[in-house]
Amino acid sequence: MIDQAASAGIRIGWTNPCIEEWFSAYFGAMPAYDGSVSCCDGFSQTFERKTRQKYVKSDPDIYEKLTRFGDENAAIHIAALKMQEHLLNGKNRPSQQSPGTTVHRLVEEIKAKVR
Repeated sequence: MIDQAASAGIRIGWTNPCIEEWFSAYFGAMPAYDGSVSCCDGFSQTFERKTRQKYVKSDPDIYEKLTRFGDENAAIHIAALKMQEHLLNGKNRPSQQSPGTTVHRLVEEIKAKVR
């Protein structure tokens, strides 16, 4: 699906194994998890430690909390470095890039348009 979208000129954001991997980057790391359940659990612990709040996956204010308690520029940098590391190691498919994300590219694009 990712290749089909790219062929159609559609830029997408993905995160492997789950969106909480991208969220973790706001707090300084993209740890490797065995799957989405352990990723969610790990992020939940980090979120609670950093914010003193319970993580709720459906929280409509998650972006505000991530930017208030975390560092978006650092998250972008961490995600870009992780992507570069995967590519240097010959991991070219998203399924091989865990932890990995391209959401940082979308965030950079949005930020550039808002400026």
